[in-house]
Amino acid sequence: MRRCGAAIALLLAAATAGGCGSSSDDGSGEAAKVARQLKSMHRGEILIQGLTAPRTVGPYVFKPGGYVFRFEQPGARESDQKRLVVALESTPRSRAQPYQLLVDSGRGSGTKGVSVSGKLYVHVVRAPGDYVLRFTPKRR
Repeated sequence: MRRCGAAIALLLAAATAGGCGSSSDDGSGEAAKVARQLKSMHRGEILIQGLTAPRTVGPYVFKPGGYVFRFEQPGARESDQKRLVVALESTPRSRAQPYQLLVDSGRGSGTKGVSVSGKLYVHVVRAPGDYVLRFTPKRR
C-alpha cells in the first residue's frame, strides 16, 4: 500500500508541476482531474495519460480474460483530421506478434474489447493532443 501511495503522490506532483492552461493556472485543476481518475480505478486496471506522441510505455502484464479498452481525447472534435493511433506491442515499436492496433480514430472517445494476455507495451503512435487510455479487466 505504501508503494501505491507514493505512486499517487508522484503522479499528483507531476500533474501539478506540469500544469496545463494559462500562466495564471496553478495546475490544481489538472491535479484534481488526475486524482479523480485514480480514485475511480478498479483492481487490475491500467491507466495511461499523456500529452505527446510518439510514446511507448510499459511493459504491462495483461492477465488472461480480456480487457475493455477506453480512450478519450478531451480536445478532439469529429471534424479534426488529426487521429489518435495506439497499438499493443510485444517489444517496443515492433510489429512482431503479438501486435494489435487498438485505435486509429479522430473521435473524441471510444471503447473496444481487447483479448490479449502477457507482457506488452502500449505504443501511442500518434496523438493530436492530450489523451487518456484505460484498460479495465473484463468481469469473469
